[in-house]
Amino acid sequence: MSPPAAESDWDALVTTLGLQGTARHFAANCVMLERKAGLVRLRLDPAGDSFRRPQIESRLAEALSRHYGEPIRLEITQAEAPGDIFTPARRDAIAAEDRQRAAEQSIDSDPAVRAMREVFGATVRPGSVKPLG
Repeated sequence: MSPPAAESDWDALVTTLGLQGTARHFAANCVMLERKAGLVRLRLDPAGDSFRRPQIESRLAEALSRHYGEPIRLEITQAEAPGDIFTPARRDAIAAEDRQRAAEQSIDSDPAVRAMREVFGATVRPGSVKPLG
């Protein structure tokens, strides 16, 4: 499933803005609904609500103002349920799950691991497999 163009534009913009820490997490849990003169409308995934504070919204508005070269006011609405919108944070979580699943499948299909299971009755401890990088 690929995100709509506006959402992937927001994803790229969040990276371009160079936000750090909580401001980055907050922005990554949003999608842009609309941008017009002096206004950016965002929808916040409820999973990112813990990052929402006035000072964080101000930092995001300042970064957007620098990016667009004009004062930006944010208008933020909240999505109905976690996962209803495809945010950069959700994309990253899905990618991490995919990497984890691939790492587990790689271990399961590894001939050395299979041999240790057959010869020694070895098992792979659940949660012990971590993807590289």
